[in-house]
Amino acid sequence: MNLFSGFKKWCWIELIGFDNTKEDYGVSSFLERAGFQPDGVSLLLSWLGFVFDHDLTYERELKSGECSYVGHPYSPERKRQNWTNFELKGLISELHKKGIKVYLSFFNYASYPDDDGKIVIDKFHKEHPEVYDKDTEPPYISVNMLKRLSDGSFYEDELQKRTVEVLCDYDFDGIQIADGISSGRLTVPASLCYDDIVKQFEEETQIKIPEKNTKEYILSNCHIDFLKFLSSRWETFFKKFKTRLEENGKTAYFNNAWTSCPFDAFYRYGVDYSGIDKLHFDGCVFEDVSGSVSILASEHNGYLMTDEERRRVYYWFLSKLMLTKANLKNTEIIPLSSIHDNMEQWGVFEHMPTYMTLYIASNLNTLIYTEKGSQPIIDGAFFTLSDSLNKEDWTKIRNIWNTAYTPDIYGNSGVTLLYSDKAIQREVDAFIKSRTLPTPQILAELKYAATPVNAVVREEDIENMPSPFGVYSGAILIVNPECFDKETLEKAYSSGRDVFVISSSENVPDGFTSLVEEKNSFGPMVLSVNRKTDRKAITLENTKDYSFDKEPLDALWTHSLKHKEYLRDFWIECAYAITELTNSPSINKDIVTEYGVRRRVCKYICSQLKDENRCRLTIINDDYWYNLPTVTFDKEIKKATALTKYKGYKVATDKNSLTVFSTLRGAEIIDIEF
Repeated sequence: MNLFSGFKKWCWIELIGFDNTKEDYGVSSFLERAGFQPDGVSLLLSWLGFVFDHDLTYERELKSGECSYVGHPYSPERKRQNWTNFELKGLISELHKKGIKVYLSFFNYASYPDDDGKIVIDKFHKEHPEVYDKDTEPPYISVNMLKRLSDGSFYEDELQKRTVEVLCDYDFDGIQIADGISSGRLTVPASLCYDDIVKQFEEETQIKIPEKNTKEYILSNCHIDFLKFLSSRWETFFKKFKTRLEENGKTAYFNNAWTSCPFDAFYRYGVDYSGIDKLHFDGCVFEDVSGSVSILASEHNGYLMTDEERRRVYYWFLSKLMLTKANLKNTEIIPLSSIHDNMEQWGVFEHMPTYMTLYIASNLNTLIYTEKGSQPIIDGAFFTLSDSLNKEDWTKIRNIWNTAYTPDIYGNSGVTLLYSDKAIQREVDAFIKSRTLPTPQILAELKYAATPVNAVVREEDIENMPSPFGVYSGAILIVNPECFDKETLEKAYSSGRDVFVISSSENVPDGFTSLVEEKNSFGPMVLSVNRKTDRKAITLENTKDYSFDKEPLDALWTHSLKHKEYLRDFWIECAYAITELTNSPSINKDIVTEYGVRRRVCKYICSQLKDENRCRLTIINDDYWYNLPTVTFDKEIKKATALTKYKGYKVATDKNSLTVFSTLRGAEIIDIEF
């Protein structure tokens, strides 16, 4: 099947990706190499100065930071060219002739360094330092969207008014509301240092904040109130923007808040996706940067990421993507499909190509169940960045997508996570009070332990889940049930399905059977199920003293949140119990490393097709070397075909099991006929 006939496809690209020496600015050449028709391109013009300095009444050269991402002088394809504003408008016209929408994108930078190292800053922001971010300084001064100008007016009004003028003058179709504009660049604690933001909070809530130790006071006394205030401000920001855009016939995508899921976005940035979802934007550009973050230097990540953390990055992002898709019920999810970035100097395609198969296959084969049936958790791809690729490169990328997409999916084996917007909000409150483990972290831990939890369903869509069929069990997973409405729990418990619950020991539902329990001093945790079973219950003793350091208050999004730390064995035993009781395939790669760490190095996504005797298996290898996992089913295998291997590759089978040579930090996709 040609994937691109059924999914949205966007290209995020700089002007350096086109050629102003060509009559059509290199548009035809770009499309011929890509081999597909994009729905749209988002032109990255880098900084705020493009909007605030724009003038189309005469032809003039664009700034170096507009001709390439903050002015980097070369790409592998060409030297940066000197574009004019008229040429940019001509490029937009040529893209329109090909039926391609063109969006504007830029970040919240007010400055950047030119080729000689001199700091370039536009006139407006030079005159208004009151809107700068905390401790921001050259070469990249960033601006806070929610601040007020010195005259008391809101900065957002000036930015949005000028942005719409630019969109109309250049004939852009809309805007990609990108990094630092769709949310703060810094975390909530950093914004507590802004007198203006705190003043807005006082005016809105009538809560009086002392002038001394402001940050500590708010975090200790009214943290949730402050988050709700920020979420209200961001919702107002987006409402204003949407109204201005619609009045001028323009539309928009918005980036999620620094790679965050609903929990992280609210806790770390004060952004509530639910409010934005009601505004019906074109879509959300989910920042799936798992491929690049896992290979970045510690200097890029902002701290020394351990090898263990690097292995987990994939599971963090896949978990966040699942939860974001469930949260944004009215909004399409078009995640970044990371290729490379020549300014930031990372290249998944060049340096970790096996990982491209891993994250693309995972995103396409992880499901959400709605009234529309079983759907992938993504609606397309935002190819990032799309310059400096030849025809062969694009062919490889298209082949990965076409191979990874599974038509005719019925459902995924294992359990389906139950999602509730209200539960997520309540988890933030619980996390602030006691660092209670929230859903995204529990989900990531389960996935890292090889638990088959590769589908999600909103609480109102339980009845839209498929009936048990083949390897699909129809079972539900609920975490932290105390955060759900009683009506939702009763609906799940009375659905006739197996329901697994992960909860504190005092919140195990009545009549449920304990499967795995960890006893500790900081909050015993239990996996239970709503039926009797002969499986022997497992009890683990965690004797570690409970203590931890919170993540740095002003930490980048690359820092994982610190929380109560449960035994690795707890999650692994949960994985085994859920796998067994849902009759899911078993996988044998459970090892103890030379450092005495127990780890399950290979996982899978097993998708039941609408044909009862067929399923598709995506085997995931965490290691940076090859593994040979064996996967065992409860049916006899008639035929197994590896789609990610060369034609004629023979998958080793033995009645009801198969073993495959699994690519390092990658995925193998296997079609199975029983």
